Amino acid sequence: MPIKPENRHRYPKDWKAIRAAILERAGHRCHLAHDAEHHQQTAYETRRRPLALRDLFDHA
Repeated sequence: MPIKPENRHRYPKDWKAIRAAILERAGHRCHLAHDAEHHQQTAYETRRRPLALRDLFDHA
């Protein structure tokens, strides 16, 4: 989903690179892709997890 021009100031200048690194690390999958029950829920039962700094760095 593109960033609206009026919200661009909320993102770091290198957001595209950060986003690409996160997607690559996640294998281009949702963090709940392994959870079969999650995909059986309706949209009202799902939750959004805020992006945290730990998501940006390798933990290995």
